[in-house]
Amino acid sequence: GTEASLDIQYIMGIAQGVPATYIQIPSTTATPFLDWAMAQLELDANDIAQVQSVSWGTAEYEYEDEVGVDRLNVELMKLGALGVSIVVATGDDGAGCHASSYMPNFPATSPYVTAVGGVWIPPITSTYKIEGDSISGGGFATSKGNNRTQASWQEDQVSSYQAACGVKDSKYVAEGRGIPDVAAFS
Repeated sequence: GTEASLDIQYIMGIAQGVPATYIQIPSTTATPFLDWAMAQLELDANDIAQVQSVSWGTAEYEYEDEVGVDRLNVELMKLGALGVSIVVATGDDGAGCHASSYMPNFPATSPYVTAVGGVWIPPITSTYKIEGDSISGGGFATSKGNNRTQASWQEDQVSSYQAACGVKDSKYVAEGRGIPDVAAFS
């Protein structure tokens, strides 16, 4: 689809000459992320791409209902143990909302991936300050399987953000893993 085509163009433009493999999981499967991870783990370790990019996701509660985030997290942990780096887009619609709580995209909220969000410089500004892109996903993991304690390198930024944003912590798990881990211009 279009999303995958844009990703390939962007990756190949930045990493020219680096071997690339395009993997597509049929949209008819109920567990596309698990199917992808399991397919990778069935390969010989030398044949698994060392960096893998996942450009889409679903709300944590949807995946929790299908298979459970813990099940996929186990497979992502196995890939990490093999030295595979997995980068996952945080989404295109902010944190989303479900059952009166914010709901970020999964598998970006998995503690076993690097979640990548977007930033921009507003076009009419005198400060040229980089800001989080309002359509980029982000937030705090809400599923028990992803709700690990914040990484130590997140603590200062997360507490500053929480103090400034004014959002009730009843809408999210305040001590949960914050995403994105990194951001680039979107």
